[in-house]
Amino acid sequence: MLQSAVAIASHTPVYVWFVLGLVLLRAWQATRPRTTGLAGPLVLPGLIVVLGVVGLVAAHATALEVAVWVAALLLGGLVGRPLGHHLLLRAEPGPPVRLHLRGSWLIFALILVIFALRYGMAVFDVVDPVTAHQPALRLVETVVRGALSGLLVGRGLGVLLSARAMRAAH
Repeated sequence: MLQSAVAIASHTPVYVWFVLGLVLLRAWQATRPRTTGLAGPLVLPGLIVVLGVVGLVAAHATALEVAVWVAALLLGGLVGRPLGHHLLLRAEPGPPVRLHLRGSWLIFALILVIFALRYGMAVFDVVDPVTAHQPALRLVETVVRGALSGLLVGRGLGVLLSARAMRAAH
């Protein structure tokens, strides 16, 4: 079992480890209170969405899979939007506008789950391609990745909407 894990890790392309490191760094930063600009709450979710689109293209996703991913992304965004409201401590009007945010481990956990799911499916595709390409399994994976990505996007938008409301109130 250990030999299999070492073999899998050693055959993973270097760029995958680079992407994981970059995403984990941004996710770790989100666990700490921080000050950011308006784009800050959407940088990591944007990266995750881009990686999701790249994953769909690389997997030669069907039109149904793309539609399911987009629908799950939108639904996840709706659910995630209220999660961003509690993160904003205050917004400085600027220019430039500065947002003071609480730290949260939710992004870190979501990033790990999204990466582990995508990585696990890629490994599964190599180890057992017939099973990995079962339409039902691919749809479930697509829904989960889309919904989790949507949670991150919705959460970022919730922060921005809270900042807008906070600035309008002053």
